[in-house]
Amino acid sequence: MSSPPTPAPTASAPLATTARKGFAWQGAAFVLARLSLLASTVVLARVLGPSDYGLIAFGLTVVTALNVVSDFGASQAIVYLPRLPRRIDAALAQGILGSVLLVAAWVVAVPFLLDWLHKPDDTLMLQVLSLVLIFTSIGQVPDAVLRKSLQFQKRLPGEMARGLSRGVVAITLALMGFGAWSLVWAEIIGSIAYAIVCWMMVDHRPGPIRRWVDVPEIRKLLGFGLPAAVNGGLATVVLNVDYFVIISTLGATALGFYFVGFRIPELVVLSVFQVFSQVTYPLYAHVNGQPARLRRGYLVSMRIQATYGFGVGVAIAVASPVIVPVLFGQRYDAAVPVMAAIAVYAVFRSLATGAVDVFKAVGRPKLGMWLGVGRIVLLVPALFLATNWGITGVAVAQAVMALLFTIVTQQVVCRVVHLSWSELLRALTPAALVGVGTGAGALLGMVLVPGPNWWTLIAAGLGSVVVGGAALLLLDRDIVRKVLRG
Repeated sequence: MSSPPTPAPTASAPLATTARKGFAWQGAAFVLARLSLLASTVVLARVLGPSDYGLIAFGLTVVTALNVVSDFGASQAIVYLPRLPRRIDAALAQGILGSVLLVAAWVVAVPFLLDWLHKPDDTLMLQVLSLVLIFTSIGQVPDAVLRKSLQFQKRLPGEMARGLSRGVVAITLALMGFGAWSLVWAEIIGSIAYAIVCWMMVDHRPGPIRRWVDVPEIRKLLGFGLPAAVNGGLATVVLNVDYFVIISTLGATALGFYFVGFRIPELVVLSVFQVFSQVTYPLYAHVNGQPARLRRGYLVSMRIQATYGFGVGVAIAVASPVIVPVLFGQRYDAAVPVMAAIAVYAVFRSLATGAVDVFKAVGRPKLGMWLGVGRIVLLVPALFLATNWGITGVAVAQAVMALLFTIVTQQVVCRVVHLSWSELLRALTPAALVGVGTGAGALLGMVLVPGPNWWTLIAAGLGSVVVGGAALLLLDRDIVRKVLRG
């Protein structure tokens, strides 16, 4: 079947409107998926306990990291390169082959890994979990086609199918007594639902299987996609390497506490930046070759992301003594300082999260890749050193390193898009003050309604919204208008 040409907004207003609608659709998918994931996280953390929860969290983390590179960048290349039916088929072949190779490697490696962690009884569970890689890679191709065409509203059903099926299956099986296996089957069923629905949303249908392996097209896909995939993999490692450090030095129980502390900032702050990336990358790619529009678009997206990151991240840090016992129970109190530190880490991540999208959009994904390599080289020894102060030390080290690398990354971005630091700081100052407002509002709510209990949590949330919202309207009303009106 022939493929229609990709729409390309030509004026600032239509592009802004596309961006606003894209964020709205992506946001809707995100909220639905993350609500179900949050519910299953809370239920499973209470049912499994820190040790079992820590082990399955480690397995999910590894699979998530492998998911980013499982198609060797085929989906990233589809967004950047011109759309051709044979290229889409080649991307599908590349994704399936890559994911099968990773599954085989994972199945072989798991027994040795779990012997090292003194958890050999859980080998089969983590091996079965790797099937998620194959089904997800199949769904990533049509998902990339939709992003290429800026059809963000059609991505909603796939994300909904994955999020809702995953949440329902996980909670149901956990309550039936399936333990950690409930998460495994939930992830597999969620990935299958995602792949099926994503293919239903596109007009392209793969040709005969014998034609999928188009060597010239695969070379083009690898030429752009492999550095982008490596960069994404490095970013995922940066986000999750602390899990490996903790489970290898402090054990599965410590990881269970740490994972609970990490989970809320991850779901509520860090995961939101994935929504931004799904929209901003194809939009940046559309304005590649128009430096003024790219620079302006980057500054606007930075203001939005930083405002969200500061506002929500600071509120979570302040309210962590209430969030942890209310959602997860008193036995997870050791996760409170972890959550506070990781919330600050999320704030710093918000200040550089869009940089990689710019590098990919201008055809220079290797910039992000080498920044990621440098970050890993310095981060890993810092985290191992931080284990001397337990899981809280690791969380604090993550925050400090995030701040340092944010400064380095923004320096590179400023050179690429010809921005000055004074322009960047002017754009980010209102966001920092909004964070002060949300933190003060959360603290006020906790003082007025002592706890910890659900009423304290509600009061902290309302306080942060009211005070932070007032600060936003006072300091940066323009960004509110841009978000609401495009």
